[in-house]
Amino acid sequence: MNTLIRTLIWLVGIVALLVIAAGVAITFYFDPNDYKADIEAVIESNTGREVTIEGDLSLSVFPCCAVELGRVELSNPDGFEPRKFLSIDSAEVSIGLLPLLLRQKIVIGEVVLEGFDATLITRSDGSVNWEFSADTPEDVIEAADPLPENDAPVTMNELSVEGLRFIGGRLRWLDETADTDIVVTDLNVVTGPVAADEPFDLTAGFAVAGLAEGIDADFSFSGKPTIDQSALTVDLGGSVIELLLKGKDLPGGEASITVLAPYLLVGGAEEDVSARDLTIDLAAGPLVLRAKASGSLADAGVNFAGSLETDVFSPRELLKLLDTEMETADPKALSAMDIRSDWVFRGDRVGLSKMVLHLDDTTISGELGLGSIENEQVLADLTIDTINLDRYLEPESEASPTAAPQRSSDPASEEELIPVETLRDLNVKASIKVGNMVLSDIRLSDVSVTVAAQGGSLRINPLMARLYEGAYTGDIRVDVRGKQPKVSFNEKLTGVKIGGLLRDNYDISNIEGLLNIEFAATCTGNTESALIAGLNGNVSFNLADAVYQGRDFWYELRSQKARLSGNSVPPAPQNPKTDISKMQGSGVITQGVMRNNDLAVQVPFIRLNGVGQTNLSTLDINYKLNAKVIGSPQFDDGSNLDELNGLTLPVTISGAADDPDIAIDLTSVITGLATKKLQDRLLKKYGGAAPTSDPSESEEPLSDRDARKQLLRKGLGGFLK
Repeated sequence: MNTLIRTLIWLVGIVALLVIAAGVAITFYFDPNDYKADIEAVIESNTGREVTIEGDLSLSVFPCCAVELGRVELSNPDGFEPRKFLSIDSAEVSIGLLPLLLRQKIVIGEVVLEGFDATLITRSDGSVNWEFSADTPEDVIEAADPLPENDAPVTMNELSVEGLRFIGGRLRWLDETADTDIVVTDLNVVTGPVAADEPFDLTAGFAVAGLAEGIDADFSFSGKPTIDQSALTVDLGGSVIELLLKGKDLPGGEASITVLAPYLLVGGAEEDVSARDLTIDLAAGPLVLRAKASGSLADAGVNFAGSLETDVFSPRELLKLLDTEMETADPKALSAMDIRSDWVFRGDRVGLSKMVLHLDDTTISGELGLGSIENEQVLADLTIDTINLDRYLEPESEASPTAAPQRSSDPASEEELIPVETLRDLNVKASIKVGNMVLSDIRLSDVSVTVAAQGGSLRINPLMARLYEGAYTGDIRVDVRGKQPKVSFNEKLTGVKIGGLLRDNYDISNIEGLLNIEFAATCTGNTESALIAGLNGNVSFNLADAVYQGRDFWYELRSQKARLSGNSVPPAPQNPKTDISKMQGSGVITQGVMRNNDLAVQVPFIRLNGVGQTNLSTLDINYKLNAKVIGSPQFDDGSNLDELNGLTLPVTISGAADDPDIAIDLTSVITGLATKKLQDRLLKKYGGAAPTSDPSESEEPLSDRDARKQLLRKGLGGFLK
């Protein structure tokens, strides 16, 4: 036994001595700098670039065989500046001799690469500097020593690396076609021992600038990846990826993204990325978002899906951190928001489904996304329970909170209403339903809107809503494909209680009634005045069971009669009003002016018919009506106007539509009455009627002129009493 042990020790000593001797021989008799020119030639022949290795190559044997390089530079192709494409400050690699000699196992020691610096350029003509030529000069081929022939392939049982240190790297990507300049700095990669099919420690990090204007980023990675050399994949399961974005345009100056990857596989025959149950956390000021993701990324495209949710946050606070102050009519608007949704990114489509979004006291649910990223096609199918849109408008002016906006006297200075360029690029298919809504103080319910827009043509149809116990339907089209926008309307109101509508929207509270209206028109232009001035179309209306508050038609008539006769004006009614049982008509709109030739109005004891027009730009009206008296109204003071029964009263209505001037032409009425009585007296006196006085009685003869004056005075007596 002792002899055996001594023999083994002797053999080990002999082997160790041989290895040491070989190392000493390599160190003293092999100089790697003798092959420096050959190394440069091989690199140049395989890249087509000029390479420069500065300083000497150094070789050490113990404890392993190691080669160290100084600074190395690789040039850009001709026509690219700067001249340098890539440089390395220093590099070191070592290979274990004993595993290689005894077990044919390649054990690479720590690989160190410091000061890597590369610039990738895409010029405006599409040429790039990272494509390499493999043309080998003839003199290099002739000078190169032939490789030894060996019929049997060289095989190694195992391949491992003790570690990798990639320190202080820099990478610049300059793309003139996309006008981007992205710079990666402080690129560091450190690993533990690396072996096939075994997990190894990996940490990496870098800083990047130029991904977005005014935003920089810090990236870090940590995990224990596994390399499967047979499947050519890298398993990154269990990795943690962190991204910190910094910039003045971010809420609070920064935002963070953290990704936890329990399953993440990269590579394979298709060189794709597969992931399951990725967890993504985003924090940006008050916004905290969590997302789940599973899917794949390959040459065939993107196929990912998952879910997302946020904590409740304040959009107003988020906007404030983004230096965007948003003043709203309701200062409490935009105070709370959260969202839950599934999401998908598949091919050219990205979108949210099963979405539930809460904004203040509003709930929005449905689907929203891009049907085509390339074509920027927006798809939406949303349901909103209740929303007051007026809360989110700008506050009204404190000086005149209820004043109607005034149109500029200079049409050239008016603001354009239709965003032409936006509509030309718009590609939308959307359906929106709202349970209850307030818009411009109008209360609506059961709102349904369908929008289709593409290539400069926008159509909103059907457009439906319930309002003030009635219904609205509409079809609105906007065409911006020409020089001037063209707009068409086809709208209908049915059974709407006009009092509530006018009070809420126009602050008019003196009209009540049940309104039906049909309106079809077109116009061209892009300012309010131009659109109204160019309005052409047709309208028909019917107002039933109406009351006009603030004016009493019969009181106006009695007042004018009293003033004309010199009598005292009767006391005004406490609540003056005029009942309108019916008002109907149709009109033709030409250049913003509606002309109505068949207006018919029914009020107690009167039937009005007439013609007139309304200027839609100024909302001024001018109507001439004939009011035929049917019957005799009785008044609270016991008086009546029996003498008007059967007469036709000329009436004019003019001025502002919300407070018009109403005038009754009593002069014509009186003239009519006098003429009637004069005719009666003349017929009686000269037309053979039986005399009412004693025939012996005689009157002083009068001239014809005096006779007519006296008869007129007597005729007026019945009215001016």
